[in-house]
Amino acid sequence: MQNSEGYASPSAVEFVPFKRPGFTTFWLYFMLVVNIVVAGLNIFLGDFISFGLNLVTIAGVAALLYWKKWGFWVIMVVQVIGFLIVLPQVIDGSGQLRALMSPVIGLLILWGVLHSQRNGQTTWDHLK
Repeated sequence: MQNSEGYASPSAVEFVPFKRPGFTTFWLYFMLVVNIVVAGLNIFLGDFISFGLNLVTIAGVAALLYWKKWGFWVIMVVQVIGFLIVLPQVIDGSGQLRALMSPVIGLLILWGVLHSQRNGQTTWDHLK
């Protein structure tokens, strides 16, 4: 519908919301479930630092499900803290290298999932 100047009227502009790709939604819910289970194990085992980090990660994943970009940054900070907690153990030989790489790999997977394209657009582009 055009007005007298030939421009489309605001009522004629149709908003088409971006739909999150299915794998992105799956991955976010997978992260949510895994962190809930691990948080339960951590509280059962008395590892309160890891329990707290899991709770913060759960909040970050929930924010991403609600299209909030800050959720990614929260998860990134938690992963960096996890990396720094494990680093001294790996350096002195009591920790395993895979425990050190786990936060890095998990963050890279999340970044890749959020930047995967659907119709030329990424989920990252639509986070606020």
